[in-house]
Amino acid sequence: MSPFTDITIINWLSHVAESTNRFAATIRTYRSAISTLHAESEWGHLPNPAQSIRVGRFMTGLERERAPYEALVRRSRLPTVDVTGNLLCELEPISRGNTPHTIMCWAAATLGTFAILRIGELIATRLNSDRFLKVDQIKFYRDEDGRTLVGLLAPGVDIDKYEKPDHFKLHLGATKTDQLGRGTTKVVGAGLGVRAMWRWMHLRRDMEIKYSRTTNELFRVPGADSLTVTQVISHIQDGLESKGRGRPKITGKGFRRGGASTLVGGNTPAADAAAAGGWKSIAMLDTYANREAKERRALAVSKKMAP
Repeated sequence: MSPFTDITIINWLSHVAESTNRFAATIRTYRSAISTLHAESEWGHLPNPAQSIRVGRFMTGLERERAPYEALVRRSRLPTVDVTGNLLCELEPISRGNTPHTIMCWAAATLGTFAILRIGELIATRLNSDRFLKVDQIKFYRDEDGRTLVGLLAPGVDIDKYEKPDHFKLHLGATKTDQLGRGTTKVVGAGLGVRAMWRWMHLRRDMEIKYSRTTNELFRVPGADSLTVTQVISHIQDGLESKGRGRPKITGKGFRRGGASTLVGGNTPAADAAAAGGWKSIAMLDTYANREAKERRALAVSKKMAP
């Protein structure tokens, strides 16, 4: 029998909420962590108590109760910027970098946005030290049907002189939305994202040969420490600052939110956008997409209502 029950989970979450003044979103993260523990335990085949109706009702009540307090706190904070496709296009000329570290940061940032993923799902973090992406999880293709696999060019070749792949596929392991790691595949066809990843994959391969050091971590300079979420965020902030845009706050979720906002603002059908983000319900788009994207989508829908 599982050591977790919906009542014990509610009691613990309630204690944390009352004793720490955490935001409801943070409490949801704790609930998700408990859910993951259950799913990956020997009791994973049993109903998940963290996803019970009682726990869901508790979270709904907590969110309503905390709403006024959280709104007050948010008004006092610096504005948060989502890393959208448009923002990345604006920054590409100055942010893609010339050093291995900056090229790696740029590739990670574009992958987070165009694959609609949290940065913490791309690189090793303190909580998920073994969930980093591996080199063999990326495969490049030259045609839309995904039949023509493209390998890396020979070492030392100037990749800018050759035709680049049309897209790449990312074969994910366990993520927050796929806790059991059923093998979700993300397809990235955005030219900017393909260029960034193509460049980084060649550079890291060439460095492995040059320094005779190998690593299976996708976002790690051979012989150096793993990439961090803070470094990726700082890279985008540096780019914005160099353009006179200030240094806004960016969160690790800002890339996933930015990807969702890009799809919603571009009038992608809701069902397709939800599928791209790995959400079972299109209601999650309202959670992730920013207000500007929602307003653009609402305007486009309104224009279609009458000639």
